[in-house]
Amino acid sequence: MRRILLLSALLAPCALVAQTEVATTAASTARPNLAAKDGAVPMAAAAVRASAAPVLDGHGDDAVWASAPEITSFRQFEPNEDGNPTYATSAKVAFDDRNLYVLLHAVDPHPDSIVAQLTRRDQGSPSDWLMVLIDSYNDHRTGFEFHVNAAGVKRDYSIINDGNEDGSWDAIWDVATAIDRDGWTAEFRIPLSQLRFPPNGSPTFGMMFVRNIGRSGERISWPALRKSKSGLVSQFAEVSGFAGLSSPRRLEVTPYTVVKTVPQHQLDGGGTVAGYDRANLSTVGADIKYGVTSNFTLDATINPDFGQVEADPSNLNLTAFETFYSERRPFFMEGAGLFRFDVNCNDGTCSGMFYSRRIGRRPQLNDDIQANYDAAASVSQSTPILGAAKLTGRTESGLQLGIFDAMTDERKAYGATIGELVAEPRTNYLVGRVAQDFRKGKTTIGVMATATDRSLDDFTSLSLARSAYVAGIDARHRFFKDNYELSGFLAASTVRGSADAINSLQLDARHNYARPDASLPYDPTRTELGGNAEHLSLSKVGGGMTRFTLDYRVLSPGFEMNDVGYLSRADQRSESGWYAFQFNKPTAWYRQARLNFNQWAGWTTEGLRTDFGGNVNFHVQLPSMWWIHTGISSNGWLPTFDDRTSRGGPAVRNSKSINPWLGFEGDSRKRITPYFFTGAFQADGNRSHGFYVDPELDFRASDRLTFSAGPHFQHDVNDAQWFSRFDTMNADSTYASHYSFAHLDQRTLSMTTRLDYTATPALTFQVYVAPYVTVGHYTKLRELNDPRAASYADRYKLYTPFDYADTTAYVGYDASAGDFNYKALNTNAVVRWEYRPGSSLFLVWQQGREQSDRNYGQFAAGRDYRDLFRSHPDNTFLIKASYWLSL
Repeated sequence: MRRILLLSALLAPCALVAQTEVATTAASTARPNLAAKDGAVPMAAAAVRASAAPVLDGHGDDAVWASAPEITSFRQFEPNEDGNPTYATSAKVAFDDRNLYVLLHAVDPHPDSIVAQLTRRDQGSPSDWLMVLIDSYNDHRTGFEFHVNAAGVKRDYSIINDGNEDGSWDAIWDVATAIDRDGWTAEFRIPLSQLRFPPNGSPTFGMMFVRNIGRSGERISWPALRKSKSGLVSQFAEVSGFAGLSSPRRLEVTPYTVVKTVPQHQLDGGGTVAGYDRANLSTVGADIKYGVTSNFTLDATINPDFGQVEADPSNLNLTAFETFYSERRPFFMEGAGLFRFDVNCNDGTCSGMFYSRRIGRRPQLNDDIQANYDAAASVSQSTPILGAAKLTGRTESGLQLGIFDAMTDERKAYGATIGELVAEPRTNYLVGRVAQDFRKGKTTIGVMATATDRSLDDFTSLSLARSAYVAGIDARHRFFKDNYELSGFLAASTVRGSADAINSLQLDARHNYARPDASLPYDPTRTELGGNAEHLSLSKVGGGMTRFTLDYRVLSPGFEMNDVGYLSRADQRSESGWYAFQFNKPTAWYRQARLNFNQWAGWTTEGLRTDFGGNVNFHVQLPSMWWIHTGISSNGWLPTFDDRTSRGGPAVRNSKSINPWLGFEGDSRKRITPYFFTGAFQADGNRSHGFYVDPELDFRASDRLTFSAGPHFQHDVNDAQWFSRFDTMNADSTYASHYSFAHLDQRTLSMTTRLDYTATPALTFQVYVAPYVTVGHYTKLRELNDPRAASYADRYKLYTPFDYADTTAYVGYDASAGDFNYKALNTNAVVRWEYRPGSSLFLVWQQGREQSDRNYGQFAAGRDYRDLFRSHPDNTFLIKASYWLSL
């Protein structure tokens, strides 16, 4: 995971390299011209109509290809921008009333060296690839990508915002490849029903063709892709000649059925598992895609089941904030970029007004019911989704529209004590997005709004808001040769509910209204909470070797969007700066390199400084294709205070900290590819410290079988880990709150293992195994003394409570009562067979194990892993079959 985040941060300025073998695109307003002027690569071409559909065999010997104009002016863009390619590449484009056809031929004098690795669909590999990129609106902002490697493995993407690629988009299309004595050929057949374009009868497409040469890492394209320029789709060339083209009506229905057997736990009165049972379940549902017009598509899912989706990684969260998990469900991933309204971005991960993981989540009141009402209550781990639909599209004038709506059903908890209580009420989620492009996509103004409405009863109204609404306006503007960008947003929120529900929201760590050393307008009788957010950013996104971003953001204390969005905290003002040098011209010492400088600072809206630090990091790819990464971060250059660490108590001063890290990545073209990352931290005058190591080994046993294993070990010593809040009675019958902290020694050992076997591009087998063990031992229990003291030792004192309401209360407290030894295992095995285009059969086995009832605070890797694998398994077996119909 660290490797992925590091690379995303490293490569973010270049949209085309977001994936291992990404394609790219370019657009121009030049009229069709097949000849280059003054030696320049031509930026336009023409397609021809096919009187008879070509036979899809990868040979390109059909009559239409003899008459189609040939595009040959390919240029290298990696490692050398606008360099001469080592080998020639050519492209031809044709069409008929139903399909777009593309023939790509890659000359290679050593066909036996062409890399053709078999993987499952949509998985990258260091193979030879040919790619077709299409901006069917010719709007310079959106598009589609179709990739194939020499073994016939397909990948596809949708593109928005001139470079944001969505790999979850899956189209129905065909391609055939063939290797011959002078290279290899790919012949694409892309149904027009999978594209969107203006209904004017003679559209012009923006297009780009890309070739990756696996053994050398060379990448070439037509037209020339320039990493020194911003954007991807805006660099496409124009392809005309589509006279008489009409967009066919599109109606695709994919009904499916699921049969599964799932585990069930029986709890005793104390909440301990007392027995196990199984339940056999079956369900039916359908996915629907309908082309409302040539520009707009309606996607819907009825009674969806995502049992084939890989489980989230295990995690024991000891912070005050909710863990953020990425979306993995296909329906919610596809097209998600259109509904982005980012409010916060950190280390390559952005969150904002729409966080689709809220839909179908674990019932929110499960823990409350089991902790305060009935420990033996039977609860569900997910909320059923009755249905969801989204309408998306774009007009000729550059207006983008997205409307999303989902309905989840009520979910109850059952128990002998409570009878039944609603743990998650029936809820409707509505999201709307409108954006208008100007100046050929160089300026955009948009609006987004979300609405969450719940059907509450007397019990759920005590904890959950009845309704929550968020709306915002955002804009971006490119200027000065499109090398600079000014962007920003304004947003506002309002949440309504009972006084109990809104009071809980005010006390939540996101808002912390009742913090004793703040003067926020806390009101326990309030039935509505509102807030606002603002953001402004100036960036250099192209031109030369430098890039930068200057960023300022304000979130008011009452700003709240977590009913269908994600926000870790409100009450924040922050500024940050990033400056980077990009070295894209290869030398004898490196292939490419990046040098980044970062600075950040944060305050509460009342002016309390909460953050001040900086970072420098360096990334270099050697001529051998190995990567080396290193960096160092430091916080606390000026006094800063953590206003969330005491969980509603006073802010505590932070000490200076330093975090160095180092890593390398091997050459992915080799059969064995090593990866290694390590880092450390030091804080609190070396009272707190730690380190981690993340090795990984990828092994390609053959062109069909790959295996990877990556252990993670982390040892953290936190001298001021939050422990608990204790309330005691004073001699005058008043109560005193004791905010306690302890010294935590925590060790974590986890492993991520994957095996992929590809029998054919349509038949694959995957195994995922991820054990996780984390053990913590608490000592030195203390409470806050002078939390803002400059001296670390003065901030805390020994915790020695005396409760006048209970004269038998002990004077001390054993911190080891908080010790833990938590273990979990997630296993997933999936056979996927795409037995016809768009139709699939899944055979799935999932196993989960969890244990936390022994050896508290004692870490012994061998014993803990043996205990984990001996714990009771929760096995789920599932068969899911779908059938794609085009009507």
